[in-house]
Amino acid sequence: MRYILEGIDSPKVIRENAIRIKRGTISIVPLDEGGDCKDAPASDDKTAEVTDTKEAAAPVGKANSKKDKKKARR
Repeated sequence: MRYILEGIDSPKVIRENAIRIKRGTISIVPLDEGGDCKDAPASDDKTAEVTDTKEAAAPVGKANSKKDKKKARR
């Protein structure tokens, strides 16, 4: 996951997480003013075109609603 950390307490958060940074469990990469980062790893693009190839099944019989199903059981 990626986050942008801003605010007056951001240096404090970085200091508090120095152990995690040293362990490599998190990484902190500074951005330039334009929001670009040359050292950052390539972003993981989670978008994809999804096409639905299945068609919805047509309702069969009269037992379509809960009320109809209860009547059909009796």
